Amino acid sequence: MFNLGQYLHQLLHTHKAVGVPGIGIFSKERVVARYDEQSQSYLPPSFRYVLQPHAPVDRILIEEVAARQRITLDEARDQVDTVVEQLQNDITTQGEVQLDQVGYLKETAGAYELIAFDPIPYWGLTPVTHPVQVTETTTAATPAVIEEALEVENDLIDTATPPQRNNLWFWMIALFVILGVASFWYIRSRNQNAPVPSVAQAPIHDSASTVAQQNNAAIVPDSTEQTKPSDSLTTDQTPSTAEAPLIQKYSKTHPYCIVLASFKTIDFAIKQAEYFRSIGIPAYVLESNMPNNRKKICYGRYVTTEAAKADLAKVRKEISKEAYIYPSE
Repeated sequence: MFNLGQYLHQLLHTHKAVGVPGIGIFSKERVVARYDEQSQSYLPPSFRYVLQPHAPVDRILIEEVAARQRITLDEARDQVDTVVEQLQNDITTQGEVQLDQVGYLKETAGAYELIAFDPIPYWGLTPVTHPVQVTETTTAATPAVIEEALEVENDLIDTATPPQRNNLWFWMIALFVILGVASFWYIRSRNQNAPVPSVAQAPIHDSASTVAQQNNAAIVPDSTEQTKPSDSLTTDQTPSTAEAPLIQKYSKTHPYCIVLASFKTIDFAIKQAEYFRSIGIPAYVLESNMPNNRKKICYGRYVTTEAAKADLAKVRKEISKEAYIYPSE
């Protein structure tokens, strides 16, 4: 059976809400940036999962199960019903069950209640423990040091009797003053130009497929798990995918690829592929004219399945856990 928590976590990156028959509607709730007294740090914007029980459900979960496992909608609906029934039985016997990456689900007063995990920061955002503070300590102290150095210079010049020794001390003190003034202006320039760190929300991609959303809302992926592929992840794609067209035809010489995600419409597939490329992942949309065929977002082109398998494990680790080789043997 499939992992319901993992499916919800993936789907809610590209859907505003996902329904589970017999349970309710799952969605994400934004948590604004705030100051935490206990840790004495500023926490970045984040999100947590919420549940609306007894709400009408949709077919997003069923369609996703059918697409990933390549089964019919009726078979997918039976799998979902089986998982939900097992979930309800576990809640009855154990009091609550854990949904991976989502929270704990329990029943209260005849309705299901979700106790979400701690808020998850958006990708790339971290708490700020020690904000940068610009002080005038160095600027205020430096002129006094220079004035004291000048007084020492005058005293030494007045007390030095031999002409040669007088000139030696003069040049030594002059060099000291010049170095002090140069250090002062260097430190002051660095303090004025020091960058103040800031945090900004960074969208994250995910491998979950999507369907048409209400009001044709644009996809805004956000995730906490996926990262750019490392430099060690290479393929034998021909030509370089980053420079190739966004939509590419099937290649007879390099027939295999790694599918990162799939979508029902070409528009959503193109948007997600463009996002992958914007963060350094050389993705492309595989052209398909078959009616009702999901539009696949692919990574790499391979001559053999063995070559594709060499990269599959790293792609699943660094880009999408649901990645698979297409066409399969």
